[in-house]
Amino acid sequence: MQLKTLLKHLDLTTLQLLLSIHQHGTLTQAARREAIAVSAASKRLHELERALGEALFVRERSGMTLTRTGEILLRHARDMILSAQRLNSELGECGAHAPQPVRVAANLSAIIQFFPDDLNRFMAAHPCVHIKLNEMPSSSVPQTIRDGNADLGICTNPDLADAGVELHPYRRDRLVLVTRGDHALARCASVPFVDTLDTDYIGLQGNCWVTRQSQRAASAAGRTFKARVHVSGFDALCRMVQAGVGVGLVPYEVFRAIGQPLGLHAVALDDAWAVLQLQIAVPRGQPLSGDTALLLDHLRRVGRDADAGPADAPLRLLSPASSASPASAPARLPQRHDAMLGAAA
Repeated sequence: MQLKTLLKHLDLTTLQLLLSIHQHGTLTQAARREAIAVSAASKRLHELERALGEALFVRERSGMTLTRTGEILLRHARDMILSAQRLNSELGECGAHAPQPVRVAANLSAIIQFFPDDLNRFMAAHPCVHIKLNEMPSSSVPQTIRDGNADLGICTNPDLADAGVELHPYRRDRLVLVTRGDHALARCASVPFVDTLDTDYIGLQGNCWVTRQSQRAASAAGRTFKARVHVSGFDALCRMVQAGVGVGLVPYEVFRAIGQPLGLHAVALDDAWAVLQLQIAVPRGQPLSGDTALLLDHLRRVGRDADAGPADAPLRLLSPASSASPASAPARLPQRHDAMLGAAA
C-alpha cells in the first residue's frame, strides 16, 4: 500500500472512531460517543479497511472485536492521538509567546556568575519564552535600556541618576584580588586596594565597572592604576595570573568558577567599594511585555532568596591544604571580612 493512500484515511477522527469501537464494542455506540452519524461512521471504517486491504474487526452478534491488523493499528492510533493532544497543548501555551524574544543586556560578571542558573530555572518554568542575550559593559546597559534596544538589563553598581531607568536589586558579590600561591600578597588574609598598586596588574579591556572603579580608588589615594596586560574576559585574566604575569580583580563567584580550579588564591579587599551590587534595569514608567515582567519577577525573587541566606555566603573560601603547592592553595578570608558584605551592601 502506498503511504499517501494510507495517510488519506488515517485522519484523527477515524482513529478516534477506531478507539471508540474497541472500547464500546459496537459501531452504533462508538458513533454516538464521537457525535457522528452511524452511516458516516460505517463509511469511514469501510474505506479504511478497503485502503488497508484488511479487516480491522471481527463482526459478531455479540459485538465487534479487533483482528490482528486492528490491534496493530489501534496501538499506533493511541500514539497518534496522544501526540495530537500534546501538540494542541503546546500550541495553546506558546501561541501568544512566539513573536518576540525578551532582549536581555547583561554584563560579563552576571553572565559568568548567577544569570545562567537563574535563567535555566526560569526557562524550565516557561518553556515557550525565548531570550536574546547580549553581553556588554555595565556602563552601557542603562543607555541600551533607555534607547529601547533591550527589554531588561543586568549591571553592576550603575553610576546613574536617570529617570528613564528603573533599578531593582538582583545579587551581591565582592571583588577579590586573585594571585598565584607563591605571590607575596597570597599570604595576606585581606589587603587595602591602595597597597596593591605597586604590583603588576592584569586588567580588563573596555570601559568595564571594575576598571573604572579601580582607577577612581587609585586616584582618590593620589595614585594611578595601571595594568600591564589587558585581556577580554575573566577566564583569560585568571589564566594570566596562573602563568605568573600579574594579579587581577574579579568577583568572588567568578574566582570560585574559574580561578579556584586553576589553583589560584583569593585575597579580600578591605575597601567598601569592593562590594558589588548587581542590579536589574528596566525602562521606567513603561509597561513591560508579559514575558519581560515574568523574567523580572523571577530574577527579583531569586535575588531575595539569595539575600535571605547567610551574610558571609559569597565569601566562603576553602581552607588551604597543608600539602598544597605554591600556586594551588586557596586562601581563607577572616570572619570580619565575611561579615563585611552584609554591612556594606
